[in-house]
Amino acid sequence: MATVTTNGWDLLGVANQTALNQFLTNAYNDSFFPSTISYSAFGFSFSGTMGIPVVDLNPTSASGNNTFASLTIPLSGNLVQGSDTYPIPSGSTLVITSNLTYVQIDISGTTNMQLYLDLTGPATAYVITLNSPPPAPWWEPVLNGIIQGYMQNTFQDGTYYLGTLNVSSAPQGILPSGSIGFSTQVNASDASNNVLVMMGTTSTGTSGSTDWSSVPPLMPSGQSATLYISNRCLLNNFVLPSLQGNISGSQFSITGNATTPYVISLTNTVNFTAEYNPVLQSLNTYVNDSGQIQGDYVAFGYPVSWLSWLFYVKVEGSFYLTPEISGQAITMDVDSPDGDGSLVITGIGWALYAALLIATFGSISAMLAAVIAVVVPVLAATLSLNVSMSNIAAILNQANVSFTWPASSILPLSGVSLPGDMILELQVPS
Repeated sequence: MATVTTNGWDLLGVANQTALNQFLTNAYNDSFFPSTISYSAFGFSFSGTMGIPVVDLNPTSASGNNTFASLTIPLSGNLVQGSDTYPIPSGSTLVITSNLTYVQIDISGTTNMQLYLDLTGPATAYVITLNSPPPAPWWEPVLNGIIQGYMQNTFQDGTYYLGTLNVSSAPQGILPSGSIGFSTQVNASDASNNVLVMMGTTSTGTSGSTDWSSVPPLMPSGQSATLYISNRCLLNNFVLPSLQGNISGSQFSITGNATTPYVISLTNTVNFTAEYNPVLQSLNTYVNDSGQIQGDYVAFGYPVSWLSWLFYVKVEGSFYLTPEISGQAITMDVDSPDGDGSLVITGIGWALYAALLIATFGSISAMLAAVIAVVVPVLAATLSLNVSMSNIAAILNQANVSFTWPASSILPLSGVSLPGDMILELQVPS
């Protein structure tokens, strides 16, 4: 599995440059971007077309990790002044370099996320590149000004809308509710693998770092789009509410940080009305080294409650949640809690056993023989008892974090893994 880190964020939505350009091509072909321009300014008019935008996550005016991107847009048409017509040379382009901007909007009561390229900020740059020399020195800046005017007046609030994601069906646990930002990670050897990162926090976290230069690559080999859910977000937003909701009277705490694994710990004991009067003594839940959510528990059962001061049964075990994909849902293969039971005899119990055995056999050696002959079979018999703790098993099986991927129609799931943080691999439609 790939070694990754969310760098202190709860969520990372990641796509490489190739995937983003495929998105833009699909969006252009679906008429989300204008292709026809008609605009007048400064005594000039322009009529023409814009082609499919191509994104660059490491524009020449920026360097290293940043929030900048550039779009190169093929440009064709005619610039007209009075009776004079100046055709734009074939192969000419418009390049816009600016910041990426996130906006959360409400459409018909549905929460949506929109991504924009800022067209009016002080860092925004427009460059018209002609495929042959202009007919006059003024020609290129006039065309540039007209295109800028068209773009800034056409797009709402001076932002070039890149897409909307309807998140109304997304689980609350992966819906950003705090800080959101963007960053890029430059691939020095292959520009097509430059990476755009959308960073988000849920109610469980605070903003992390935006410097990706000192961490392993965010994109596993051969992957073009991915969503990372930090184990803090996974445990706190999915597992913890399920445990609290299914184990009545339970109280939990969650500990950990960027360098220490997060653990959900039961902070009180829980009594159950069931076979052997079981008591859940402890439960620690975390992401293990095998790509699973693991819960380790210790429980006590009292086969004869009024003799609990003499002996009781101790059961230790674990449950495991393994992420899988079923259609377009992330599901958890739940292994029922395993458990090893042992008979625990109290100090008073051992004293009574010893007194009984000495009185019966008359010597220490006879007592030791009796321990071997009598107590060991008792322990073995206890271990063979079905100390199922069945209520606990049923309850923990419900601690399930399964959910349906809400963007399956535009970005289908192709894989899932849990190397510490959950990685959802996404397939960009061609």
